[in-house]
Amino acid sequence: MAYFTYVTAGVLKNAKKTDPGAIPRKELLHNLVFLAIFNAYDGFKIFLPHLVKWFARGGMKLHARLANEVRVVVPAGTDEFVTLSGMEKMSLVKSVVWEVLCMNPPMEFQYSCARQDLVMESHDAMYEVKKGEMLFWYPPLVTRNECMIKRGHEFVFDRFAVTTEDERRRLLEHVVWSNGPETGAAAEGNKQCSTKDMVVAMGRLMMPLHSTMMSMTTGCSVCS
Repeated sequence: MAYFTYVTAGVLKNAKKTDPGAIPRKELLHNLVFLAIFNAYDGFKIFLPHLVKWFARGGMKLHARLANEVRVVVPAGTDEFVTLSGMEKMSLVKSVVWEVLCMNPPMEFQYSCARQDLVMESHDAMYEVKKGEMLFWYPPLVTRNECMIKRGHEFVFDRFAVTTEDERRRLLEHVVWSNGPETGAAAEGNKQCSTKDMVVAMGRLMMPLHSTMMSMTTGCSVCS
C-alpha cells in the first residue's frame, strides 16, 4: 500500500483539490489499487494476447492497410510520435480493436446473484429470475450475436471503419465487454469497468507498433 500511496500522490492531491471531501482519501486509494491490480491487469493480461492473435490472423492484407493508415497520420522518417489524438484519425486501428473486443471480451465468464425478482429479456425470449438465484453471463453470446451484428462470428477487421456514423454507433451499443455499451461512459452506480477507456487506448497503441514491425519483417511491397 505504501508504494501505491507514493506513486498516486499526484492523483490523490488533485482529487482533493478538485472536489474536497467527495471521496475519502483512503477509499480513493483503495479504488486506484483495485483499478491497477484487477481491472487494468486482468484486461491487459487477457485482452492483449487476443489482440496479437487476431492481428496475426488478419494476414498481409490487414497489415498493409494498417501500416498505410498509420503512416498517413505519422509519416515515416519524421520526428512525430503516435499520440491519442492521432489515433482518433485511424479508423481502421479503432475498428480492429473493437472487433477483437467482440471476438474475445476480456472477461468472458461473469457471475452474479440476483438481488431481487426480475425478468430478463432477449430479442426473442423472456426469463424469470428469482431473488437469490445465481446468474452466469457469457459476453461473446452478445458481442457475436448475428441477430444484432451481421457475420458476428467472423473477424471482420474493418467492420467499424466502412460504415456510416449512425450504423457504427448502433454496432457499438452491442460491444458490451466492459459491462456496458462501448458508446457510454462509466456512470455512478452502473458498475461499468473503470478501465474501459484505458484498455481500448492501450489496444490502439499496440496496433501501430505491430503494423510497423510486421511491415519490416514480411517484405510486403505495400508496407515497406
